[in-house]
Amino acid sequence: RARVCVSSQPGMWAERGEMLDGAMPAAANRSAVGSVDVVVGGAAAVEVSAEVVAANETLTADAAAGATYLVVLRGLSNPPATLELAAAFALRLVTASEETIAGEVADGACTPLAMTPAPLTYLNASLADARTSAATDLAVAFATANPLPESARLTLTLPPGFAVGADATARLDGATPRGCVVEAAASSTAVSVLCSGAALPAGAALTLIVSSVVAASTAQSTAALSLETATADGALIDAATALTAPLVVVPGTLELVEPPSFSDPRTGQPTSMLVAWRHANLVPDDATLEITLPGGFRLEDPSAPPAVDAPPVDALPISGLHPFDGSLSVEVAQTCFTAAASCSIVLSLRRAGGTPLPAGSAHALNVSGLLAPRAAYNESDSGLRLSTADAAGTPIDAFGCCAPVAVVPSELRNVTAALDDARAGVVTALHLAFSPSSVVPSDAVFRVVLPEGFEMPQRPPADPPSPPAPPA
Repeated sequence: RARVCVSSQPGMWAERGEMLDGAMPAAANRSAVGSVDVVVGGAAAVEVSAEVVAANETLTADAAAGATYLVVLRGLSNPPATLELAAAFALRLVTASEETIAGEVADGACTPLAMTPAPLTYLNASLADARTSAATDLAVAFATANPLPESARLTLTLPPGFAVGADATARLDGATPRGCVVEAAASSTAVSVLCSGAALPAGAALTLIVSSVVAASTAQSTAALSLETATADGALIDAATALTAPLVVVPGTLELVEPPSFSDPRTGQPTSMLVAWRHANLVPDDATLEITLPGGFRLEDPSAPPAVDAPPVDALPISGLHPFDGSLSVEVAQTCFTAAASCSIVLSLRRAGGTPLPAGSAHALNVSGLLAPRAAYNESDSGLRLSTADAAGTPIDAFGCCAPVAVVPSELRNVTAALDDARAGVVTALHLAFSPSSVVPSDAVFRVVLPEGFEMPQRPPADPPSPPAPPA
C-alpha cells in the first residue's frame, strides 16, 4: 500500500477534505472544503487524507510500473502574488512505512505552472490639464483584487504618444496615503513607482497620481492605459490592460496674435482678410489648417476657392511672426450665401512641401477673394475659428473664441435732393436720388431722416380686406 506525497510551493494551501464513494465526483457535488483525488490509469483508486501543504494518498491496489498517475488537489488557493514556479510541485512516492519508492522530482522535470495576476476591479484615469502636449498631473483610480503589501511596486504604461518627464513625482492616495519613489527614464511611456506604507486589504480603492506626464500631441479618446501591482521584488499581484472609461485629450490652445484685419471693412465690398495666430504644438509639414470665416463673409466667386497666401513677415505690421513655407491647397468645406451674420464659410488648407512649424511659433495668412457682409455689425465674437490637424484629420490645436470684427456701412454715392416746391410752409414732394455702393437685398428698408422743421404726415391705414363672398 503505497502513498503519493504532494508538497505544494510556499504560499499555496489546501484544506482537509474527503473523497466521496464511487467515481470522481463533479465539482457541484463536492464538499466546500478542499479535497485530493488520485487517478491511476483513468480510474479513481485512493483513500484520501489531505493535510495543509502535504497530502498523503493511500492506493487501494498495486499499480503496474509505468502507469499514469493524475493527482488533483481541489480547493487549492493560489498565492496573492505570482511566483516563479520553475519545478512546479515536489512529488515523491513512499511506502506506508515512509520508505521512498520514487524519488522527488528534479528541478525542471515538470512543466512550470503559469500564474497570472488577478484583474483590478476597475481602472480609470484623468488629466488635470487635458490639452494636447500639456505637462500635467495624471490621476489613475483603481481598486485592488488582492491585498497590497507594505512595500509594493506599481507599473503604469501610458497610451501611445504620452510620456513621463524626468522630474516626475508620484503618490498613492486612499484611506492610508503612501509616499512613492518614481523609477522611470525621461520621456518614458512606462513609469514604475515603489510605494511604502501600511499593508492594504483586497478591494482597497486607491488613486495613483503622477506629475509631469506629457499628454499626446493630438486630440484623442483612448483606453490604452495599463497598470500592474506587484511585490517589491516584482511578483505580480493585480493588473488591468485597459481603462474602464476612455481618457480624453482635447486640442491645444491656438490663439490670435491680434484681431483679423480687412483690406476693406465696408459692407458688400470685395476684401481680403489677414489673420495671425500662435499655435501650442508642432504643426507637421503635411498638416491641415481649417479657417471658419467671420459670419456673413462670402466668396467673391462662389464657383472657385479663394486665394490664400503667406505674406513676407517683414512686410507686415505684426512683430514676432515666423515664415509659413510650402504651398497650400484650398478647399471650401462649407458654403452658404445668405446675408445673415451667422452664415459662415469653412476653408480647409492642406500644407505641402514645407517644413514643420515649431511649437509656440506665430504665423500669418492672407485670404483674398472675399465679399464683406451685406449688413454692418460690430461683434466681440464674429464666428472666426481656426484649428490645426494632422494628415489623418486628428485635431492638434484649436481657437474657439473670440475674434472681434467690425463691418462698417458702405457709403451712398451721387446723392441728390430736390423739392417740387421750395416755398416755406407749402405741402410739396421731396425727391432723393442716390447710388448704393453695395448690393441692396430685396428685403432692405429705406430709412430717411428729415431735417428739422420738415413734417411728414402719417401714412393712412390700409383699407380693411373685403369680407369673403357668401357661398353660392
